[in-house]
Amino acid sequence: MRARTLLAATLLVGVLLSGCSTSSADLDALRADPMATTAPAGFTSQSVAEDKGGVTFGMRNPASLLRTFHLPEPANALVELDRDAQDAGWLVSVPLDLTKTPVGAYYVRTTDGRPLGLTLTWDGTDALALNLSTP
Repeated sequence: MRARTLLAATLLVGVLLSGCSTSSADLDALRADPMATTAPAGFTSQSVAEDKGGVTFGMRNPASLLRTFHLPEPANALVELDRDAQDAGWLVSVPLDLTKTPVGAYYVRTTDGRPLGLTLTWDGTDALALNLSTP
């Protein structure tokens, strides 16, 4: 009886830990993209949030890597990041338009058969966001 209990506990811990991984193939693909490490000139601070995605209650949740930059000149940084994205092979889906706030631009690409999305957003403050995701 004790052996069964120990085996059941071991299996339960294994199942629980397998869902606690900090990585996934989708998140690894996002981390490998050049936009995951590029940084605009002059940024004063940065925060990064990652979500490995997966399936919860039968619903697919995309993986994402969100980088938020604080800058004295975010509009200039958006232009720089837009150029960097296109140089890295991202295709413009929704172009950058600095004539209105909030600003948003969306790009797409496929890496190893996996579709990826890139969003650049700015709300007029000193912060701008770069979000990589698996749509």
